[in-house]
Amino acid sequence: MMILNLNLLSPAKKRGNEHVISFIFIKNMLEISLFVATILAIALLLSWDVLQNDFNNLSASAVLVNQEFSGYNQEIRKINQIDRNIVSAGKTFHPITIELVGLAEISPSGVKLSSLNLDRPNLKLVISGMAKNRDDLLNYQEQIKKILWVDKIETPTSQLFQKENINFEFSITIKKDYAS
Repeated sequence: MMILNLNLLSPAKKRGNEHVISFIFIKNMLEISLFVATILAIALLLSWDVLQNDFNNLSASAVLVNQEFSGYNQEIRKINQIDRNIVSAGKTFHPITIELVGLAEISPSGVKLSSLNLDRPNLKLVISGMAKNRDDLLNYQEQIKKILWVDKIETPTSQLFQKENINFEFSITIKKDYAS
């Protein structure tokens, strides 16, 4: 059996049909391209939204971290300032307890101390006590004058008129080097 193709269309119609077929093919290709481009655009928009949310979360956490570290930095600054103050205070500190014990140890056997009043801000030390006789009192006064940290010692002259059982009070000025 033989198949016979009859083409009853005119050549202009044939060309017109070929053009219509080409146009439909191009139209279908453009529709497919547009559909693919739309799918890609939707995918890009979704990924952009995900990335934007991640960026916002990251920015928010960075702000929180900066605020937290800011608080830590403030605490560290306060601690460093306290440390500097302690070091500064320690540079000029001189313990006076040892000197006060030494002051009591050099007292003659005839002298009994009853009180020591220390006024560190005003660099004053007041020693009160009782001496058996004037020689013990004068001896103790001379011993105090020899101490390195004593700047000046004042004794009321009325105490020196008594011969025995003398209640005394020495007012001692401390040198500035030993006061801090």
